[in-house]
Amino acid sequence: MYKLLKSQKYERFELLKVKPISKKAQVWYFDLTIALSIFLVTFVFAINFINSSYFNDAQSSNRVIDEAQKLSNNLLHTGIPEDWSNENVVSLGITTNNRLDLNKLERLKNLTEDDYAFAQILFGINSDFLVYFENKEGLLLNLTEDSYVGKAGYTPQTAIDDLPAEFVQVSRYMVYESNSTAQIISLNVVCWDD
Repeated sequence: MYKLLKSQKYERFELLKVKPISKKAQVWYFDLTIALSIFLVTFVFAINFINSSYFNDAQSSNRVIDEAQKLSNNLLHTGIPEDWSNENVVSLGITTNNRLDLNKLERLKNLTEDDYAFAQILFGINSDFLVYFENKEGLLLNLTEDSYVGKAGYTPQTAIDDLPAEFVQVSRYMVYESNSTAQIISLNVVCWDD
């Protein structure tokens, strides 16, 4: 096969012999296409795996955060009905007239000891929880027999050490009235997934 070339310098025409394209070189393009396809498919699967595991962990963490906030909000309400008992409770709460009600707190403690899963259902959460109170100096208040309410086997002193790496703690302030003296205390809610 011949190709006609025009030389710019002398404006003459030269005939050059051009070799035909080799069939062997086309195999390399085919091999390259297959290799790139395999690489891209592997890359896409790897990215999907990394993203799905990352987002599942993030969604789980977000769920626990939402449930801790939900639990603390529920506790700051009176509950339904306002003077609820274990037999007629629809929604749990531990306040009366925007103050901590020790009778409701004791009922909540008894409910969690008797049927912890039912308490979780009433709060609308799946996470495990522990509730305790501190005064303004950060000292634990013994408002119930054990100074905490929640999952059996956990106490405020050991909760942080024994809990899994991912847990959520929400602190809210509320009024506690004792002997006609009101004080601000901290309601602490700790939630986690086992």
